[in-house]
Amino acid sequence: MNRFLTVFLISFISTTSIFSQSQSEIKERIISAIKSTNTIECNFSQTKHLKILKQELSAKGKLFFTDTDCIRWQYTSPQSYSIVINRNKMLVESDKNKTITDINKNRIAREIAKIMKQALQGNFLQKEDEFEVSIVNNNSSMEITLKPKKQEIKRMFSLIKLYVSHSTYMINRVEISERSGDLTTISFSNIKRNTTIDTKVFKID
Repeated sequence: MNRFLTVFLISFISTTSIFSQSQSEIKERIISAIKSTNTIECNFSQTKHLKILKQELSAKGKLFFTDTDCIRWQYTSPQSYSIVINRNKMLVESDKNKTITDINKNRIAREIAKIMKQALQGNFLQKEDEFEVSIVNNNSSMEITLKPKKQEIKRMFSLIKLYVSHSTYMINRVEISERSGDLTTISFSNIKRNTTIDTKVFKID
């Protein structure tokens, strides 16, 4: 199963105020802004560098999210592949296979679903027992680094970095370092916030 982290969206804030705030203040602003986000729809491009094969793989797709615990991560190229989370169920579907999992009965599915929801809802900033969080302001963006503490998460990821635009205060890139040495970079575009999303997008049957 692909390992990934999806985007969360936050509202506008000036560059000057970003640099004048402490990390705790920035966290509170992020959490407050995310709570006002009910839905997210965007495009993404993904590049994965494989350490063993010294190879780069690319893919594109769409992300859909609602605050009712529904997520759809849909690859559209180079092949069709979707992961749908609808409350306590997870659907993994390709052109050839379809698997439906009860998240409550599958530890790996449960951890993946939890990480995705935490990212989209900003909860990871409050999970000090699960992540060590640091924030650095660079010239081009604000970099949020998440270092896993729990063994369940460490088995999948060694480090996660989120890059937030100074001008829009939106995440535009995510870097995921896996224990294997592989590096996945996901860039987001055409982000739409609080629009109506058809519930059929999250249908699992």
